[in-house]
Amino acid sequence: MKPPLYTCLLVLPLSLWAQGIPEAPVILEAGPHHRILSWSTTEPAEAGNDVSLPHQVTELADGLHWLNPLTGQYEEAAEALEITGKGSVLMIG
Repeated sequence: MKPPLYTCLLVLPLSLWAQGIPEAPVILEAGPHHRILSWSTTEPAEAGNDVSLPHQVTELADGLHWLNPLTGQYEEAAEALEITGKGSVLMIG
């Protein structure tokens, strides 16, 4: 027998609360082909108190960011193409 939908909708938020919801990642550094993300999670320790665990990931990909000449900062590139009237492709972003 399947549990009713309202039971599943009640249990899911409670299970997320028990695990501790991680904070949103923060971009520490951005370059043309990389970005470094950082966040932390809270987990229970053996002593009974909560411990904050830091996490850091470096994401690598071609063309992640473009250098904005007005601000001098790297901004996230959009994966968008526009086909011109002559059939050529123009990168937007």
